[in-house]
Formats: sequence, structure tokens, C-alpha cells
Amino acid sequence: MNSLKSIREGRGLKLKHIAEPTKISIGAISNYENGNSGMSEGNLQKIANFLGISVDEITTTQKRRDIEKDKELVNDSMRIAFDLYKDLDKEDMFTIAENLYEISCDYQEAKKEKKTEKFTEEVKKKILLGLAYKGFFEEIIIKEQENGNEN
Repeated sequence: MNSLKSIREGRGLKLKHIAEPTKISIGAISNYENGNSGMSEGNLQKIANFLGISVDEITTTQKRRDIEKDKELVNDSMRIAFDLYKDLDKEDMFTIAENLYEISCDYQEAKKEKKTEKFTEEVKKKILLGLAYKGFFEEIIIKEQENGNEN
């Protein structure tokens, strides 16, 4: 659970009890609590001031969750990559490793700019595209093998 949500619920507050005095929409607070979007430092400070706590108390759990989400994405991507490409030769594996390194560097840059959600979606699309290409080429190879066996 997000720190803000647990703090808010622990004090018996509803979203509107924070939204009204801080002039932050209920939707923005709800989206932040549910991890659907980030929140500006200014708005976090308004909420922290209203609750009489530090911004760190609000963001600590969110940061941990973001790190876990990042690790999960990387682990899933690595598992997919190695499962799909385990039969490739050394040169192909080296190429894949280079691509993964480039992706991780790009991700770190996106993280600095707080654009990880967009980056994550783009990486997912590339992985899915890679899966589609792999399936397409496997079909071609199978058909060529079948045609070769007929002759």
C-alpha cells in the first residue's frame, strides 16, 4: 500500500479531506495513491504540510514500490529474452546483450527525466515486436525445411 494512502486511512481521512484544503484534485491524489501517476514536488509538499509530515514519509514506500516494479520488469524481460533466444549462437547472444545494455542505459536516462512509464510501454512494444518477428522467421524456417524434405 502507498504511504500516503496508509497515512490517510490511518487518520480516518477521505480523499476529499486532503483534496479540498490543498486544492489538489481527488483524481490526482487517487492516481498517485494507486501508483497510476506521479505527483509534482509542489503538490507532495502541500499534502505533507497539511498532514504535518515530511515529503519523504509520503514517498518512501512509493520509491520502494517503483524499484520493485523496475526490478520485476527487468527480470521478466530477461527471462523472455533468454527463453526466446536460448538456441541462438554466441554472436546473436552478444548482439542481444548489447541491446539489453542499451535499453538499460536508455531506461536510466528516462528515469532521470521521470518518463519511465512511457519508456516501459515502448520497451514492451519492442519485446512484443521481437516475439512477432521471431515467430514469423521460425515459420519461414519450418516451411523451408518442409519444402526441402519434399524434394
